[in-house]
Amino acid sequence: MVKPKKRRRKKNKQTMVYNKEKKRECNKRWYKNKGEKTIAKYQKEHKEKISKYKKKWEEENPEKVKKNHKKWREVNPKKVKVSNKKWRGANPNHKKRNFCLDCGIRIQNTSKRCLSCSKLGERSFLWNGGISKEPYDENWAPSFRRAIRKRDNQICQMCRKHREKMNRALCVHHCNYDKKLSIPQNCISLCINCHALTNFNREHYTKFFQSMLSDMYGYKYEDEDEDIILEIQTKGDTMFKNKNY
Repeated sequence: MVKPKKRRRKKNKQTMVYNKEKKRECNKRWYKNKGEKTIAKYQKEHKEKISKYKKKWEEENPEKVKKNHKKWREVNPKKVKVSNKKWRGANPNHKKRNFCLDCGIRIQNTSKRCLSCSKLGERSFLWNGGISKEPYDENWAPSFRRAIRKRDNQICQMCRKHREKMNRALCVHHCNYDKKLSIPQNCISLCINCHALTNFNREHYTKFFQSMLSDMYGYKYEDEDEDIILEIQTKGDTMFKNKNY
């Protein structure tokens, strides 16, 4: 025999409200009897258990944690803004510690500027009063630079590399570090790496390049002040006569 189905009684609204009120009263009595301290203990124990379980799960599944974090940020952009505002309110000096004052790049350290900005301009130990921004003389032109590269056969005079092995043209360096003295006796062709090395030990490189030019092209220099004698014409002056370059 098939058992007949039991009919479920329909719950009235009055009974539902009555049951809710009973639950509230029971909760109030329990809260008064056991007190706040017992509740706090249960809450702490429960939180500790959850935190331990979360740590284990995050260590075992780091990829899932990243995906869930990204999804949460995409789904809840308003909550992200609120959390950022709260963090900024608690840390008012976070911009000074985490961003460079000049370029705005994020910094991990507590310094005010990044490494590149901390060594620019007057903060650099190679600062010479802004000499790099001074203008050149009238002779400094692309045709003059091309003539000096031709004179040196498109070869760097320090590392002896040819122009074909480089991605750009050779640099023209002033042996005496004087921009307003652009003449063939004071200029030499160098690659980028060798040209960067000439910023250090300037007295050594002036003597080195002048001795090199005097051996190659017969230029003559004074011994005491290392000034250039312009009256003497030498082998390398043929292409530079009357500025026909």
